[in-house]
Amino acid sequence: MERLIDAARDASRRNIQKLRDRRDTAITEAGKLRAEIAEVTERRTRAEQGQITLDPCTVALMSKLSEARMKSCRLCEVAEIVENDWREAAEALLGRDREAIIVEPDEAARAVEILRGNRDSYRGCRIVNTRRLADHGRE
Repeated sequence: MERLIDAARDASRRNIQKLRDRRDTAITEAGKLRAEIAEVTERRTRAEQGQITLDPCTVALMSKLSEARMKSCRLCEVAEIVENDWREAAEALLGRDREAIIVEPDEAARAVEILRGNRDSYRGCRIVNTRRLADHGRE
């Protein structure tokens, strides 16, 4: 019995640092999740009050596109739905795509390159493929 207790003690000593590291990682991740929940809750509250805010990543990408001298707008800026019930249904259908960024067809490829070049900074962002729209207009 003493040998088993000694073996368990030795195994515990070897694994204590791993356990502490996992605990610290879990604490850090929990903190990030709490901050993200608080941000989403605040955005929801503002949206319920009619103050629609954009995701910070969308704002950052729009700024980067502007620096690259590209004119852009968000889908939610050009699609106006007056009736509340239909607006809520459309936003539910679109989800995050309501913030999809629209650029001129000849700038779409470059905008996608900028997005892909720093995907971590622009998490969740999308560029509307307006090149396809230009192709349909020629048919």
